[in-house]
Amino acid sequence: MQISQIGRLTEHLLALLETLVRVDDIAGLRQFVAIWHRLMPDGTRTILVVDRGDGIRVMANEGWDNAWLTGYFRSDGQTRDPVWNGPQGELLLWSRLLSVTSDPLRRKFIQAAANNNMLNGVSWVEQRGDVRLVISFAGVDVERDPLSLRLVEALAPAVMDVAFRLVYQQPDLTGLDKRDCHILQHMLNGLTDDEIADEVGVSVRTVRDRINKIRGLHAARNRIDLVRRLFNISPISVQI
Repeated sequence: MQISQIGRLTEHLLALLETLVRVDDIAGLRQFVAIWHRLMPDGTRTILVVDRGDGIRVMANEGWDNAWLTGYFRSDGQTRDPVWNGPQGELLLWSRLLSVTSDPLRRKFIQAAANNNMLNGVSWVEQRGDVRLVISFAGVDVERDPLSLRLVEALAPAVMDVAFRLVYQQPDLTGLDKRDCHILQHMLNGLTDDEIADEVGVSVRTVRDRINKIRGLHAARNRIDLVRRLFNISPISVQI
């Protein structure tokens, strides 16, 4: 890498890290990804996704085709995607992973990627516990640009740290409807069942039934255990 490129890399990296340290919610993370995206080569498509074990969700998207994403999610593309299942904690070049294979399912996936101009790009994958995060930059130019590759290598670990922290701060609301979420929110705010019933406009019996339903979805023994499971809080072992 030339001296001028090293200077640009340092400038971009310092500016992005200064922005990253101020990110304290998912909206802020989404804005950060948009800023990073604008520093990548023209035509790059950027995405950050999370899988908490219940399906992939998009945290930030800059330019990825909705039709491709819909097809990927519906077909459980991650089960056949060599990038998704590639080595973690290192730079992944798509062209090296989306190559000829004898596996018929992966071969079908790679053909679909080729048909959608998705054979070139770079990704960074990390998993902690049941949560997997992937940030990807699609495009031929980004894969061939040394500055972009070094920027991903230098910045992705810090971005993952922030993203994991934010994901673990967000309760897992899978399987809950709008009323369940309202009741849960009031419960987390410390309201009693009677107070929740007044706020939501339902009976106390309904409040208890709904909370028991949420407990059942998370296999929680009680409400304290439910909070722990919602926020992925590991039990603390205390030695006396």
